[in-house]
Amino acid sequence: MSKLSAEQSKFMDLVRAKLGAKFVEGGRGSVGYDCAGVILASLSEMGRDLSIPSYSILSRTDPKPHILEHCVEIPSAEHPGDIIVCNRYPVTHLLVYAGEGYAIHCHPRVGKVALTCITNSVYFKPSRCTYYRIKFDG
Repeated sequence: MSKLSAEQSKFMDLVRAKLGAKFVEGGRGSVGYDCAGVILASLSEMGRDLSIPSYSILSRTDPKPHILEHCVEIPSAEHPGDIIVCNRYPVTHLLVYAGEGYAIHCHPRVGKVALTCITNSVYFKPSRCTYYRIKFDG
């Protein structure tokens, strides 16, 4: 694994700072987050406001979440900060890879932003997920 860029490290610091925050459908901060809101709020705090509502990221009619227009597809999650997209089309959940087989996400069943082991998980197996890296340099 190569070293993270300064922007990737900052993004991960901002994502990790949200651990424990409660789940709120469509949330992007202050009162809570949803899975996309964790990502959008962290990018916004870096000055990269994508100006799209959290709920539109997981639009059931759009085959590709809007945030992925700012990413490049990769073969697997290797670096902290890589985005894990579950169930591909339609997308049902987004996670941020934290490294060493763990990911940070927010889901109603968990009720908060949490660190979850994704190693050997049936739900997070590669055939059900696609992986992306945020394009921080352009």
